[in-house]
Amino acid sequence: MLPDIYTPGAGYRFECVEIPNGLDELRVSYVLTMSHSERIHTVMEELKGLSLSKYVFILYNDGHKKVERHLCQQKPNDDIGRAHGEIMMHAERNFPDDVIAVYEDDFFWSKREDLVPRLRSACRYVREHTDSVHHYFLGGIPYPSIHALKRFMTRHVRSPIAACHAVLHTPVGIQRYLSYMQTDICSIGFPDAFMSARAHMHSVPLAYQLFPDTPNQRESWPKHLVLCVKILGLARDIYPGYPVVYTFSYMVPIIVGCILAALLRRYSSLSSTPITLPSRILHRTSVR
Repeated sequence: MLPDIYTPGAGYRFECVEIPNGLDELRVSYVLTMSHSERIHTVMEELKGLSLSKYVFILYNDGHKKVERHLCQQKPNDDIGRAHGEIMMHAERNFPDDVIAVYEDDFFWSKREDLVPRLRSACRYVREHTDSVHHYFLGGIPYPSIHALKRFMTRHVRSPIAACHAVLHTPVGIQRYLSYMQTDICSIGFPDAFMSARAHMHSVPLAYQLFPDTPNQRESWPKHLVLCVKILGLARDIYPGYPVVYTFSYMVPIIVGCILAALLRRYSSLSSTPITLPSRILHRTSVR
């Protein structure tokens, strides 16, 4: 049995589950769920099929509406950010030198045939770069960025990405998150956006999450983000939404770069063209 010397805050409860057929890539993983949520059965079936560790701690969260908590705003998203911090405090106390995985209870693995080798590669990369990697997203919604172009050269890309449904955290990433949570909790906001500032991602999604209508989405998400989710169909299926956003993340920099190059070329051609005066003006000048 793994050690557990951390006493969680009010309204939180940890349960340790052993998965005998789990991989030995990590010492421990975590699942974030709400108390009495039916999702926990689905996510545990997912992890029993494939887990990066043999031990999984489940954090049951009663929610901010049932338990009074120090949050920036009394909204579901702030409560989720606080719950991520509760997991990190548990990990820092019990496994201070370990890389951990944190899954939200609606995540599910990709069906790729090379999923396990890619997951092993990701874990190995994070373990070997714990001084520079803070948060490694196994899937998500990547932002348009010139860094996204690196996905054609390496599996492990330093690039901003949102949706923290399956993330590897290093001790340095955990310490940074907790320091902000304890000194300026309002600076965290959306936890995935906060982590994104120091995020790495895999070149292709290894884990997914759908975005059906939820209290968190209705109360915390910006309207334009909700609209994008509906347009891309991400409330129901990973297609076509995830392929679109991954392609969009690297195509936007390419398109912007092409436009800037065309404008620069146009400007250069104009500036290099000699100015010639009409012959009539030249004639008058020579007579004078």
